Amino acid sequence: MKVYIVTENPCTLVGCEDLKIMTVQPDLEAAFLKEYEGRIIASGNSVQDVLIQYNQLINDRS
Repeated sequence: MKVYIVTENPCTLVGCEDLKIMTVQPDLEAAFLKEYEGRIIASGNSVQDVLIQYNQLINDRS
């Protein structure tokens, strides 16, 4: 199972939109990736992984 942080709207700046943390089963991953293309902010194997990635992204923009 993978965990993703996604935005509600594609092509928006991080910090300016609603974010969701979603868990995706392996058999649904291909459909998820297609549906959320352009809206995935971070991905990993745990919530901790995606939160660390998101924090690094925010720090890199500062």
